[in-house]
Amino acid sequence: MTRRILAVDLGSHLGLAWRDGERVRTRQVFLPQGGGQHGPRCVQFLYEFRRTLMRLEPQVVAYEYPSSVRGFWATRALFGMEGVMLAECEDRALSYVECKARDAKRVLGGCARAGKEDMQASALREYGLVGISEDEADAVGVLLWVERLPAATWGEAVAE
Repeated sequence: MTRRILAVDLGSHLGLAWRDGERVRTRQVFLPQGGGQHGPRCVQFLYEFRRTLMRLEPQVVAYEYPSSVRGFWATRALFGMEGVMLAECEDRALSYVECKARDAKRVLGGCARAGKEDMQASALREYGLVGISEDEADAVGVLLWVERLPAATWGEAVAE
């Protein structure tokens, strides 16, 4: 049985990854700032997220846990999007799992400190993904990480 997974890299440039049969697919969505307010970005994220859920019908959503290394306002926006995403998953009784950035980097880039360029190069080399953004490459790392988990861990906190 094929597990339908949607991997998400949260940010102003949303990275998405999933499998279409054996092939890895990606998509990037730009979420506009909204005049310095986080609400419009969260609404746009919710719209894009719902649209993607309806189209792909995943069994689980895996996402890169937002880090606080980007500054106060960026971190606040990321945690806002995470809250919106998790509320939508709960409303749909959809399983979700968080992935630490270092785990996604380890799986795709080869080490926990792999850079953005390393992630993109690995996505090209391993999956033929030409010209993908760093956000899409991060989502591919999340996808590969969650594919290695037993389905029984879906919906549980996987963070250390």
